[in-house]
Amino acid sequence: MDRLNSPPWRLSHLYWFKPKEGGLKTFRPNPFQKARYARIYPKIDARIGHREIELKSRKFGTSTGCCFLCLDNTAYRKNIEAVTMAHESKKAQEIFSNIVRPAWSEIGRRYPKLRPRERYNTRSEIDLMDSMRSKYIVSNDLKGTSPDILHISEAGYFDHDETIIESLNALPPHGIAVVESTAHGMGNWFETTFMDAWVAAQAGNPTHWLPVFNPWYADPYNRLVDITGLILRYEDEARELQEKYGLTDAQIFWWDQRKQENRDLVYQFYPSEPEEAFLHSGRPVFDVPLLRQFQDRFAHAPLRIENGISIWEDPTDAEYGIGVDTAEGKADGDNSVISVVRRDTGFEVAQIAGKIPMHQLAEKLGIVCGMYRNHLAVVERNNHGHTVIAYAKEDSRINLYQREETDKVTEKTSLSIGWDTNERSKAYAINTLARDIEDKQCIPQSHETYAELMCYVYGDRGIMGAMPGKHDDRVIALSLANIACERMVVLGSAKLADYGIY
Repeated sequence: MDRLNSPPWRLSHLYWFKPKEGGLKTFRPNPFQKARYARIYPKIDARIGHREIELKSRKFGTSTGCCFLCLDNTAYRKNIEAVTMAHESKKAQEIFSNIVRPAWSEIGRRYPKLRPRERYNTRSEIDLMDSMRSKYIVSNDLKGTSPDILHISEAGYFDHDETIIESLNALPPHGIAVVESTAHGMGNWFETTFMDAWVAAQAGNPTHWLPVFNPWYADPYNRLVDITGLILRYEDEARELQEKYGLTDAQIFWWDQRKQENRDLVYQFYPSEPEEAFLHSGRPVFDVPLLRQFQDRFAHAPLRIENGISIWEDPTDAEYGIGVDTAEGKADGDNSVISVVRRDTGFEVAQIAGKIPMHQLAEKLGIVCGMYRNHLAVVERNNHGHTVIAYAKEDSRINLYQREETDKVTEKTSLSIGWDTNERSKAYAINTLARDIEDKQCIPQSHETYAELMCYVYGDRGIMGAMPGKHDDRVIALSLANIACERMVVLGSAKLADYGIY
């Protein structure tokens, strides 16, 4: 009976699970699961509330360990209500059928005298109210309960953040919350909550949530036993990981094989650091590892900020491409951005970003063009861009990009100023930027620009844009500045058909 009162003994002897290779196997907590139990069981004993959030790697046993935490406390502590909540009902049924029910059934089969009497056992609930005054529910909602222990699985995949927030609000003061997920995009509740807690913890500041992250290489099994005769397919990146984290050859060969199997998903499934997992989980348009290398090498604070202009390099007699992404200028809206790229080196040498009214944006564009005199300025022709162009046309310092347009009815040609942004032209500008960054023909020097490039992803139907909650104004301005560098030689004479995009 003393053993049965010991959580470590119960968790190492009573529970069985289905390993991927089939059959049943006794659950033995791994070091990461043991650490969680050591944190949480004293809190339950003392009835002290606790909240932790884990960004997980695959095959760490996170979900299984959390389910057994809930089941163990339901079965062997009185007056406990535990809930595992999944992002969809199908997933909840899988968790109950593949993890909870087999473990509960095996206790009854192997140790019938040790399993508390159940009132009923359904497809999603184990009710022990007659014996322990406890129950355990696995569902995609709380069903009006106020659980003592709440486990939210794959929180990054919930369609609505409100579902998570409402569930957490149902916890009593002594409630335990364990939220876990692999990375799945940015800007959702899971990403923002985890990263806020992670950044605060790294800075030594108190946090409402305890952030938990274990990189892939922390698992002692994530290494190859024999690497004889093997060749690294992604050697440069693997060796960089080895140097950065002090890894063995056996570890980086294991990682190299995972990347061969998973390609870019390796960063999401087996992250080395949290930022990497989230950035890659949103189907990034740009090469994120390359961007991180460039950021480490080229990004730095500007030489000075003058008239609201961040300047990395002083003007010269070189040629410059200038891109302008226009916004309405409202305090709660997007930024308007002016980006300046030096044509011969590809470096972004100056930038303006902020909530700027349209007439002031045109004035600032005039100042920038007066500084970087040998230039071509490409202004986005959206609703607000027309107004900026109207102001800019009156400023002799600004050399505006213009192109020929042919009327489909009269077949007459006319010059149109600015860049029409539609699905095809946007794809052309962004793809050109991606290519030129890879070829080191366009190199940002702004940390903010890199942050936006890393959060620029493919969305529904392949449409590109910023992740939810992020911005892409600097990306668009940079892509237009890059286009300006490309088209400077055809100033005033370009036909759209020449580029095959219209």
